Amino acid sequence: MAAGIVDEYQKRDPDSRVRISVSGGHGALFVAGELQSTADFDVSACVRRILGKYGIPDGLEPFIALEKIPSERIMHARQACIDPVVGFGYATGESESLIPFVQHLANKVALALEEKRKLDPEWFWMSRVGGVAVTRTSGKEMEITIRLDNGVQEIGSVRQEITKVIESLNLSASYKLHINPLGASDCHSLKTAIGQSGLYMQSYGSALPSIPNPSGLDWHNAKVVAPIIARAVALRTLRTSQAKAVMVRLEYIPGQDEPSQIWIRDESGRDLSSHAENTELHLQKAMDTWKQSDLMTQIATDGMVGSHNLPWEV
Repeated sequence: MAAGIVDEYQKRDPDSRVRISVSGGHGALFVAGELQSTADFDVSACVRRILGKYGIPDGLEPFIALEKIPSERIMHARQACIDPVVGFGYATGESESLIPFVQHLANKVALALEEKRKLDPEWFWMSRVGGVAVTRTSGKEMEITIRLDNGVQEIGSVRQEITKVIESLNLSASYKLHINPLGASDCHSLKTAIGQSGLYMQSYGSALPSIPNPSGLDWHNAKVVAPIIARAVALRTLRTSQAKAVMVRLEYIPGQDEPSQIWIRDESGRDLSSHAENTELHLQKAMDTWKQSDLMTQIATDGMVGSHNLPWEV
């Protein structure tokens, strides 16, 4: 939701600076924050359109509290980096999307279920609310846990249908499948649940550092772009070195577009920082290079890494 509102502002005014938070549930949705933009539209109508697009039932009342950034703070808000920011990036050759295999597998399963939901009318019962988690046991076997709202559909039938989808993927790994292990779930999305934007994301899985969720921030913010640059550096280093895995940390300080510190290591701890010399690390240049329509929504939908829909992943 927050990403969709931000994209609407940027679509109407590409120079918009937006910092908003969205939270709610049990019939209410609160949109609060500040912005500097020439765009002027009905945010409540935008909220209802986004809810409808993602199949969230009617019954949520939006409350909007967005304020213009005071004139004395406009230039401050237009700085890409207004607080110290550390961008974390990682790449590994253990999956085709160059992210840890367990996270790659979770993404693959989630995408297959979403495609089935959208294309098969007999899956009308499945909502967009749910999650997929993959863990590796002490051996090589994977544990795949799927939790979703099954609505009016009988839980036994749901488990059978989902099992068929997973089997059709012909996964190379040995796995145990757990589908709604606590039983049937029918929470009707935000009508009875709660949600909030800006929570941390585990883009690389639970074994690696989480990344701040950029939902509610515009594309011109270092908190959005720094981890993306770090991921691009990790990808390039992985492809141009003998490393099997690469971890990158880039530190940006307020008012500067170039990182003050560059830290790159491979799986053996070797320093590969020299590989950053031919990589673009400039915040504003990266923003100009990768910016495209509805980008914040794509990040919110696909995550910040691993999807070929994202321009820095290609």
